[in-house]
Amino acid sequence: MVRHLFTYIINPNNWAPFLGIRGKLLVAFVGLAIIPIGVMGWWGTMLAGEELVESTTKHLTQELLTSVAHSENYLENIGAETRMFSHLLATDRILLKAEPKDDDAAARVHDLIQSLARLRSDFYQVRVIAANGDEIIRVERDRDAAKLIDLGELQNKYDRYYFKEAMALPSGQTYFSPIDLNQERGEIEWPHRLVFRVAHQILGDNGTVQGLVIFNVFASALLDRIMLLQPDASTNVMLVGESGDCLRRYCSGNTCRYKLSELGARNSILSPAIGKEILSGQTAVMKRVNDNFVSFAPIDVGGDGSHWSLAIIYPAEFVLGAVDAMQSKLVMYGLAMTLLALGLAVLASRGITLPIQKIHGFVQAVARGDYHQSLVVETRDEIEELALNVRTMADNIETSQRQIEGWNDSLKEEVEHKVDEVKQLIDAKRKMQSQLQHADRLASLGMLSASLAHEVGNPLASIKTAMQVHLKAESLSVSTDRIMRSVLGEIDRLAQILGRITGYVRPIKGESTAVTVGEVYLRVVFLVESEAKRRKIQLSLDGDAINARVEVIGMHLEQVLMNLVVNALQALEEHGTIVVSAWWQDEELVISVKDDGPGIPDEMQSSVFEPFITSKQDGTGLGLSIVRKLVKDLGG
Repeated sequence: MVRHLFTYIINPNNWAPFLGIRGKLLVAFVGLAIIPIGVMGWWGTMLAGEELVESTTKHLTQELLTSVAHSENYLENIGAETRMFSHLLATDRILLKAEPKDDDAAARVHDLIQSLARLRSDFYQVRVIAANGDEIIRVERDRDAAKLIDLGELQNKYDRYYFKEAMALPSGQTYFSPIDLNQERGEIEWPHRLVFRVAHQILGDNGTVQGLVIFNVFASALLDRIMLLQPDASTNVMLVGESGDCLRRYCSGNTCRYKLSELGARNSILSPAIGKEILSGQTAVMKRVNDNFVSFAPIDVGGDGSHWSLAIIYPAEFVLGAVDAMQSKLVMYGLAMTLLALGLAVLASRGITLPIQKIHGFVQAVARGDYHQSLVVETRDEIEELALNVRTMADNIETSQRQIEGWNDSLKEEVEHKVDEVKQLIDAKRKMQSQLQHADRLASLGMLSASLAHEVGNPLASIKTAMQVHLKAESLSVSTDRIMRSVLGEIDRLAQILGRITGYVRPIKGESTAVTVGEVYLRVVFLVESEAKRRKIQLSLDGDAINARVEVIGMHLEQVLMNLVVNALQALEEHGTIVVSAWWQDEELVISVKDDGPGIPDEMQSSVFEPFITSKQDGTGLGLSIVRKLVKDLGG
């Protein structure tokens, strides 16, 4: 029976009757080249893989334990510094006494704590908190400096979870908080970086707890020290707290970011069972999870049984890279043998396949648009006839293609010519419409200015003349005289305003005087203050140039501020804010009027300074156009 089976296998006609001569030759040569190498390579890969995994396991076990010891030593050093400061304050309780303090001793304690915060770049805050929760000292890191916080900014931390937990610890134990984003009362505070807190109690003479020394430490400092032992950038190092919080670091180029998430969010890599082992404080090395290897061990925190866990996830490619390299070499050797076998098979079948390959190459060239490829087949059989027919077909396709391309070029030129004509007509129409609209606005503005000059200017002149005659003809009381002169001043101001409006028709001249922005601001506020108070809108003046004197036409500057402030009042709802600011920039005075209203609609921003353009139903559209003209007249 074995003899019959061997005869069946070695005869390809039995198990591959659909293969031609070329296919049978390929099977024979490729089989002889690949089968021996494949068997030997598989066996060698198995042995090498087992040896490599054992060697790598020993190396990574030592690496994990070294990282754990390094982390515990770092945390112990911080705990020792915390205990040292608590004992120092317990011995010399300058800051915690109720009686009057020794200012020199308190200053020495301040300097000592500030020096520590300045030397330890991994400390964000150093704090001393009394037993009632009041902060006594707080030193914060401000970039590379240590900043002592003013007494007025100190807070009460009695309701913070870390304060309660640290105060409740047995005497002598150091408290380590979970890692969080510097959360206080559910809110993330500046500097928005991951921190953990190390605290130790300050004991009095009778053993009572007088307060706490608390160090806020950047969690990134601990993880950075662990990452110094990271064997490869592809590994994933995580610091896991007892509550399941997971701290990881991501680096791109020279920039690293830190992310805090729950351990359950890593279920795509870690199974729930592995997560439970990590949280329970177990130690394991090189556990296979899907396409990764996982090692983890607990980090003792504080010596009271509390612990964090260090977990390192190694991609299978990192651990089994050498095996993969060997497999790649085996594939390359097999490929070389296959190519050699294919070459021998091609040589054997070349007499049959070469004419077909020539026809195939010619058809591909025609498909690419190359109709001039040569096709010479001399077999004196049906294949040669097929080659001649294919050559004739290619010539016919080339002739048709040239005709179609000629028609397309002519049509494209005609369409482009018509499109250009249409664009020119549209541009001409738009330009004409814009010129007509501008001319119409200027004509309307001229008519309006003339009408205002006649209807308002003449009555104002009559009133002013009557008031002046009355002042000269009668003896008036001081108060009545002051009121009437104030009325004359307002009449002059109205006449100047009318002159500015008519300035769109003819220029208005005025005399420059030395005024300050503050003086002009007060005159404007006097006119709009009652309306602002009624609508509960706050007006304020700001800037370092509000009292600088400048040579301008004072009434022009007043009208500019008046129009801008009135526009802001009209745009605001109740309880809004308007701020007038003035500052120097490149030897020029810059004045800004800013409100917290909705702003100018996007569709109107390009035309907001044109006359008669307004977004208000009862507006004239002249306010901002007048402002623009006055600012230009003032040299702005």
